[in-house]
Amino acid sequence: MKKNLISRLNEGPVIFAEGYLFAMERRGYLSAGAFVPEVVLEHPNVVTQLHREFIRAGSDVVQAFTYYGHREKLRIIGKEHLLEPMQKNALQIAKDAAKEFKNLDLMVCGDVANTNVFDPNDKSTFKQCQKMYEEQVLWAKEAGVDFIVAETINWVEEMKIALKAIKDEGLIAVANYAIPRGDLTRDGYTAGDACKIVEDLGADVVGPASGRVPEASGANQPRGFPAAGQGRCALEAKDAGSAVRHLPCRHSPSFPAKVSRWQGQPGSFPAWRAAPPCPARDRQPGLPACKPAHAPHRR
Repeated sequence: MKKNLISRLNEGPVIFAEGYLFAMERRGYLSAGAFVPEVVLEHPNVVTQLHREFIRAGSDVVQAFTYYGHREKLRIIGKEHLLEPMQKNALQIAKDAAKEFKNLDLMVCGDVANTNVFDPNDKSTFKQCQKMYEEQVLWAKEAGVDFIVAETINWVEEMKIALKAIKDEGLIAVANYAIPRGDLTRDGYTAGDACKIVEDLGADVVGPASGRVPEASGANQPRGFPAAGQGRCALEAKDAGSAVRHLPCRHSPSFPAKVSRWQGQPGSFPAWRAAPPCPARDRQPGLPACKPAHAPHRR
C-alpha cells in the first residue's frame, strides 16, 4: 500500500523539488508580470521534461504546475476560458511524468497560491477566494493527487480559506506562507503564530514559502519556524533569492529545491551536516557519488 505524505514524514525527510515558474521564464516559455502557466497547454512536452529533471535530481514529489493558474490571473489577461483545461492539463502532465519512473514511489501534488483579490476589509473577497480555491482543489482531487500545497500566501485569513477548501475535500494540506519584509504576515502575525493558527485548524505541514524567511537567530534556525506544537515544518528553497541554505550536488547544478520536510520539537531544525546518498547517482546509475559536502539538498 502506498504511503502518504504524513507516513513518509514520520519516517524522515521528503524531498520536494520545484520552481517551475522561474525555470519556465528563464527558458522563454513564460512571461514575467502575468506569470500564467499557459505553457502546460502550449508546450506540454517542456513541462514534462522539467518534471523529469526534478525527479532525476532527487525529488520525491511531482508538483502539478498550476501555480498562478487561477481565475483572477486569467481574467486579467482575458483568458479565463482556459482555466479548467489549464488546470487539468497540468495535473495530467504531472501524473504521467510520475508514471514514467515506475521504480520510484513518487507522490503527485496539487498547488494553490495567493489569489491577489483578498482584502480583509472587503468580505466579498472572502467569497471570491473561497470559490477560486474550491474549484482548484476539486480538480486536483478528481485527478487523484496525494496532497495539496497552499503557498505564497501572506494573509493568515486567506490561508485559512485555502486550508478549509483542502480539508473539506479530505486531502492532506501543506500550508506555506510568504512572509513579507518585517517578519510579520500582512495581518500582523509572527511567522510562528501564523503557523500555529493553521496547524490548529488542521494543516498537516506548515512553514515558509519562497521569497524570504524571518531573520535567522542562528545558523539555519529561522526565527519563528516552527512554533506549532509537535507539527511538521516545511522549508522551501526555490532557486531565486531564497534565504534558506541550498547547496546543490554537482549532478544537479540548478536544482531549485523545495527541500526539507521534517517533524521535530518546537523551534528545532535539522542540521545540514549529514549527507545521504546523491539522488542524481541513485536515479542515473553509473554516475560517481557526490562527496558529502555536495549533497545537503537531501536535508
